[in-house]
Amino acid sequence: MPNCRSRSFLIARALLRCLHCATIAPVVGLMLPAGHETLVDSGDSADQHWEAVSCPALLFFIEQFPERVGIRLQRLSPHYWPDLEDGSAQSYWMNHCASCGFGHCDTELYCELDGAFAPICAGEGAEWEGVCLLPVSEPCSARASGYAYVVSRHANRY
Repeated sequence: MPNCRSRSFLIARALLRCLHCATIAPVVGLMLPAGHETLVDSGDSADQHWEAVSCPALLFFIEQFPERVGIRLQRLSPHYWPDLEDGSAQSYWMNHCASCGFGHCDTELYCELDGAFAPICAGEGAEWEGVCLLPVSEPCSARASGYAYVVSRHANRY
């Protein structure tokens, strides 16, 4: 069951140096614009409801989304597919190195200071250099366990 939904979405693209072979390779991510909704769950299934969010957000550790969204993402980066992280029981959509196939954990891309998408979570300024946002005018729903607000005037134009 999805926990995020929106009338449109954005594909974030960037380059990342592979930790395994040092090749610079493209990576993709999924961003929802301001006005998207998240499922608020208080633990009681009868009390679940959708709530609008006033700023954009990056999704990561994505377990599922519509097939057409996956196809669109894989057209931009054929090295993005569901995979298991070492020691994990749940697969998620993960970027892989175009050269050696090494799986890049979403923690590395979104939570580490030098991650491909971590800087755009941090605020204003030069952090947008090297990150390209492609708007897609199609609905998107997803089940993701990683969610980061993007507070920047650059992201709010979408």
